Amino acid sequence: MGAGLRDISDKEIKTAVINLTAGGAEDEDAIALVAGKKLEIVDMFLVVSASVSIGFKTAVPTESGTALTGLMSLAVKSVYAPGYNPDSHFATLAGQNLEIACGGATDIDGWINYYEV
Repeated sequence: MGAGLRDISDKEIKTAVINLTAGGAEDEDAIALVAGKKLEIVDMFLVVSASVSIGFKTAVPTESGTALTGLMSLAVKSVYAPGYNPDSHFATLAGQNLEIACGGATDIDGWINYYEV
């Protein structure tokens, strides 16, 4: 049985719990790298505690990384939930982690669903 636009019924959907504490304007690891695998992001639900801009990037730890999205401005206690997309919203490069680029001090909580390819 197909799942939306792309049949991902053979994929194991994983969930990363996001619980980042206000630490200032810095990049925070969201999902650890998996050697030789891309992380395909299919859904997420994130809540911020303060007004902030967030985005997503991919990197090998200790490198500056590559932007996967632009920065998105969120108001106090805003939710970022783009909805389910079986074709994926974006993917990391193989063997790289997913980071949340954070433009200010805020808590970010929620979850990200993904699969590895």
